[in-house]
Amino acid sequence: MKKNNNIAVPSFGLFDYCWLFHPVRFFKDLSIYRLRIKKFKKKGYSEVAEWETFTWFISVMKQILTYYRDHRAGTPFVLEDENIIFNNEEQTARNEAFYNSILNNMLDLLEKMDENNYDCKELDFKEIHEKQEEAKNKFFELFSKYFYALWD
Repeated sequence: MKKNNNIAVPSFGLFDYCWLFHPVRFFKDLSIYRLRIKKFKKKGYSEVAEWETFTWFISVMKQILTYYRDHRAGTPFVLEDENIIFNNEEQTARNEAFYNSILNNMLDLLEKMDENNYDCKELDFKEIHEKQEEAKNKFFELFSKYFYALWD
């Protein structure tokens, strides 16, 4: 079976083995999966979020922002130095490009926040932590600035 690396789904960390070669493990994982689904329906989020909150948040926000960037119905006006001119195609294109660059920047910052994207051999833990902290601060600064513009 294909290994699931998406921490936001209830089957995260389960079903890593083929059921033909490890039937006991498969049925054990199946019972754990049923319990996770039951808890997911009750709480509305995966139980993984309780013990890996930052990793879960990064994974879910990447999915949400990527989907929102690619499938949103409209674009809020975010050009700060200009007044809105209705039916101006050039301004609309600039605004949409600027908004997409904001979303891309937020996605890049989420990538930099993820501890799995750093090679521990090249950097020491202090440098990694400083880079993650800097990316986190920039991400939440952008997130709070454009929070009400993020939803259709």
